[in-house]
Amino acid sequence: LSPSTASSEANRNYNFDESDEQTCKSCLYTGVATCSALSLYFLKNAYLDLPEKGGAKVLLQKRFLIGMSGLSAIAGIYRWHLG
Repeated sequence: LSPSTASSEANRNYNFDESDEQTCKSCLYTGVATCSALSLYFLKNAYLDLPEKGGAKVLLQKRFLIGMSGLSAIAGIYRWHLG
């Protein structure tokens, strides 16, 4: 038996039960909550922690933080979609 054949046979013989389903749901909710929290954290840093004036360097930092916030939000939505 090759390693890939052995692993596919093991996957076929494994039966999911309700505890596995619950574990999957808890991972889903944890992943979505983590991505949402990261998104909000980056937005908070961009709008509340950085000064309004400061030139190009501050503007670059704000754009980076807003971009990271958007990516985190997209990752959370994608995680929810994968369900």
